Amino acid sequence: MEKVMMFVKEKVAPSRRQLVNGLIAALAGFVCGLGKVLGLPGEINVAAAVLSGDYILASAAGSVAAYALMGSVASGMVQLCAILMIAGIRFIMPADKLSFFGKHNEAAFTSLMTGAVLILFGCVVSLSMPTDAFTVSLRMINALLCGCTVYCAMTVIKNYRFAESFDLHGLNGMYIGILYVIAISVISSLNTGVIDPGRALGCFCVLLGVRRYRQTGGAVMGALTTCGVLLCSPALARNTLLLATSGLICGVFWSFGAVVTVGVFIFISLVSLAAMGINPDTMPMFADILLGSLVFLALPLPVFNKIRERFSILRISGFKSPVEHVSQTTLSRLSFASRTIGEIREQLSQISTAMERRELDTDVSDEAIRTICADCTFSNSCFAHLRQLKWSMGKLERVCMKYNCISPADVEKHLTECQRPEYMSRRFNKTYRTMVAQRAGNMRISEMRGFLGEQLSSMEDVLNDLSVRVGSVRQIDAALSAQVRRVFDDLGYPNARACVFVDENLSRRVEVYLTAQFCGDMSKLTIAVSAAADCDLDLPVITRSKELTRMCFTPAPVFAAEIGSFCASRGDGCSGDSYDVFNVSATEKYVLLSDGMGTGKRARLDSVFTISLVSRLIRCGISMTTAHKMVNSMLRVKGWEESFATLDLLRLDLCGASARILKSGAAPSYLCRDGGVRILSSDAFPAGILPCCQPDIVDLKLFDGDIIMLASDGVDKAAAKKLCELSVTGIGVDEMCRVLGHCCIDLCDGELKDDATIILVRVSRCA
Repeated sequence: MEKVMMFVKEKVAPSRRQLVNGLIAALAGFVCGLGKVLGLPGEINVAAAVLSGDYILASAAGSVAAYALMGSVASGMVQLCAILMIAGIRFIMPADKLSFFGKHNEAAFTSLMTGAVLILFGCVVSLSMPTDAFTVSLRMINALLCGCTVYCAMTVIKNYRFAESFDLHGLNGMYIGILYVIAISVISSLNTGVIDPGRALGCFCVLLGVRRYRQTGGAVMGALTTCGVLLCSPALARNTLLLATSGLICGVFWSFGAVVTVGVFIFISLVSLAAMGINPDTMPMFADILLGSLVFLALPLPVFNKIRERFSILRISGFKSPVEHVSQTTLSRLSFASRTIGEIREQLSQISTAMERRELDTDVSDEAIRTICADCTFSNSCFAHLRQLKWSMGKLERVCMKYNCISPADVEKHLTECQRPEYMSRRFNKTYRTMVAQRAGNMRISEMRGFLGEQLSSMEDVLNDLSVRVGSVRQIDAALSAQVRRVFDDLGYPNARACVFVDENLSRRVEVYLTAQFCGDMSKLTIAVSAAADCDLDLPVITRSKELTRMCFTPAPVFAAEIGSFCASRGDGCSGDSYDVFNVSATEKYVLLSDGMGTGKRARLDSVFTISLVSRLIRCGISMTTAHKMVNSMLRVKGWEESFATLDLLRLDLCGASARILKSGAAPSYLCRDGGVRILSSDAFPAGILPCCQPDIVDLKLFDGDIIMLASDGVDKAAAKKLCELSVTGIGVDEMCRVLGHCCIDLCDGELKDDATIILVRVSRCA
């Protein structure tokens, strides 16, 4: 009975699916049957029927319904005959045997067959019925357009099945653009007189393009929408031309939010309509703009995310998708390795917990009863009162813990039943020393397991950081990478390794690795690399590690950071504060400040060690939190004495105008903006004190003229008030640091109570 029910369910489910697919094919045929090209009935419904596959007859039925609704069945005989002939060919030759040139050329053959059938029936109708030259040429154009649509659609579908996303680069992006123009043209044919659904959809897509690609997306989607409306009805294309301009302008305002962007889009469109002059299409065009904008605002964010996931986020042509699959595979491998190390660390933690619990369950008195009393010839009398025996042994253990040994007199006093006090005291002391030695060894092993767990955790974080870095590489251009490599070959660096890629911010970047130090003019090199990579790049940021040199080229940043510093030590000794400023790229800058606990050379050693290690880890691609965790582990095993230091770590994003501050036991930092000060304090412990020392992280959005002050604990809070006064004077940050430093010294009557370091970072927009 179960087998019969399963069989029936398997038969019913496909039939329902076929019914739904047939209805969709019929609806597509009906809508495309209403489509027009240059104001006359088009032949896109033939392409819809061909793409329907096994449901071609359902699509033909939809086309017949459309022609009957318009009362133009006779004018659609060419399309209907072509659909029936293609259906007959499909019936005689299935899809898997349709292409004579192989399965990979099925799209080309199907498109050629579609165009040829339409041209054939168009010629027959033109010869049998008197037809003017314009109608004949329009039929030929329609046939070619239909065949092109079939080829583009089949190619895009094939690529989608391979990559599970619609790539918007290269030929595939061009094919998607053609299909978009055809879709707008068909939907615009459903014009109701008040609302043009194709144009309203175009306005919605313009705002979608602005949301994802800013000015470029808005301008491109506006131009494609105009092409679609022009293909449907040239009379409507005049007002539609403004969409490209409106999309280009409103893309600048996306950073202010969706509502402001839509408002700007409507305002610019209204101004453009007024500039073109009032005509019968002015009000319908404005109604289409309002409808598309309202739908855009009403659509929830998850829907936008799903649309974005289906389309490739790449907007630069020439990049190959197979490299993205390699990147995804590498990312998956790194993530898998990270999870494996995490599982090993958890198992190690469980073992440590079990062993510690076992050590707590055993004590000296139990071990003495098990080993000493069990061998005694008088044990029967002692074990007869076991509770009393354990209580007495516990007293002996406490005496031994206090004096590190027991004497025969202690045995006679606390264990009156014992017949051999000297033997008992000697064996008890030996057992106690053995267990103390074992516990000390177990403590060292437990501590080593703890350090091993910390290292495994750090390794897990490093792999996660690398996977994030790999995942941030969206696409790689092998051709441009080869061109950059040839530039270095011509300069005498034959072993150079170059990579041109697009990061998560859709910015083109170039990384070059050399086995020697570069010697030459950096300006000329940047111009040559920019020409080879086909984009404007800033001067490279160079990082060296032994014999390997990395050169990172990025676009010029939007903001600039001006940095000044002041450092003074307590007394005549060396300062325990250390700091460093370096660039990972032209758009990513780091400022580090560390205060070693105490003063003098020991504090200086800890702070220099912290700064050096953190800067090297960050330069090689490790995140701020992982670098802090590794430094914390290093300081804990640095020596027998306590060794710890505070850490202020500031990361600046000069393209997005944002900052992230990591604070670990550091003194408060300050953000000065428009004459006011915001205190950025921290409750975290310095690195090197505890096994798990979580830092505090603060994210900031920066604006033109903002000043960030990092300071050690030797700087008085009054310096923040002085900073507000200096920020409006317009002096440089170096002069500000000098004035603030002398202000701190004056507050301490000329003698600092602790080492004082001040670092100022002023952010300004590039001209």
